[in-house]
Amino acid sequence: QEIKAYLANAYDLSDTLIISNADGGAGYAKKDFDEIVGYCKQHEHFLDVFHLNKKIKDRLSFMPAMQSKLISAVEFKYDRHLTDVILDTIESNLVDELNTSENHENLKRLRSYLHRRWVDIKPFKMRHLSV
Repeated sequence: QEIKAYLANAYDLSDTLIISNADGGAGYAKKDFDEIVGYCKQHEHFLDVFHLNKKIKDRLSFMPAMQSKLISAVEFKYDRHLTDVILDTIESNLVDELNTSENHENLKRLRSYLHRRWVDIKPFKMRHLSV
């Protein structure tokens, strides 16, 4: 509330592009930053790539060979179809010793995480922002 009041009183953001970057945890989502900055010309929110990559590596700890493929599809190519193909491939490989409820749950949660935050994952260079 203090930051919101300060920004509203000290700055005219009506012609300003606001860029925010966070891990997406509680209190750090785009809607939270929207509330803080108030009225502005445009607000672009980014999911912090460090935390994105950490989430992928943590959730796919059971299949390290697929981690870099998924990171590339999500972070560098920003290709939703390719991302889903890789997640489906991982799921189809959950056989034998990898076929555990924990691995299925980790994959389900990762898929949900990526889908919920897809817009915030979009790389800066692909947003065509006039800065």
